[in-house]
Amino acid sequence: MKRHLLVGAICGLAIGTAAAFTTGVRYRSMAVVRLVPPAFSPSLVPFASAEIVEEQVDSLWLSVLSRHHLANLVQVSALYSYEQARYPMETVVDRMRREWIEVKKIRSATQLAAYQIFFQHNDPRLAQSVTQQLASGILQSYTRFLAECNGQTALYWADARKRAAEGWEAARAAPGAGSRKTAAVEHARHNLEQTIRNSQTAALIDEFDKRQQGWTLELLDPASLPTQPETRRWWLIPFGLGAGLATGAMSGWFASRRRRREPAIPGDAVYAS
Repeated sequence: MKRHLLVGAICGLAIGTAAAFTTGVRYRSMAVVRLVPPAFSPSLVPFASAEIVEEQVDSLWLSVLSRHHLANLVQVSALYSYEQARYPMETVVDRMRREWIEVKKIRSATQLAAYQIFFQHNDPRLAQSVTQQLASGILQSYTRFLAECNGQTALYWADARKRAAEGWEAARAAPGAGSRKTAAVEHARHNLEQTIRNSQTAALIDEFDKRQQGWTLELLDPASLPTQPETRRWWLIPFGLGAGLATGAMSGWFASRRRRREPAIPGDAVYAS
């Protein structure tokens, strides 16, 4: 039994030590972006609600973490050359998104959404660089999203204003008189005034967004440069030692049972006497 324990301990210690030194060490960088509310009260400027803005940002993360965007990031940052030589880019990107990238949504003190962005790599500076690029990606996506939405809204209200003006002119030029025509003209005028107010409000929100005085997404904490590895490998040594001892004990137990069950060789008793 002692011999089995000793052999198992030596083998387990050797395997655990080898695994500890060959297991890849990974460094984890973190950045934080957060939503910042408008600088003006909603009673003065009708901005979108916080729930709607959070849903918009959540949907933008799908674009930032898409295969196309991450594949470009892998190529620009020269990541995973070993994996790229052996697997398709889709496989590399899927593993990157599943194992090495994490986006965690948290709440700030004002109950607004904030996003912690994590990335792991065996090079701490590359971990920091990619994390910063992911943070910049969501910030740029949100800026483009606001510009596109405000541009489409401006086009919509410009067309609505034109149609409302034409409707008012048509109501004024329509033949007839009396209360029915007066009501039609008044309705067309009210519709034109409401459309003008809505278009002015949309233009005001667009101006605030351009000045970053509306809903904004800001970088609260830039990507950190990790100094300590996230993967702790030294625990593999005592784990290997313990596994070796357990294996040696099991091996010695089975060997002792096998010896007890083996039949005695005929003639042993005669030679023994």
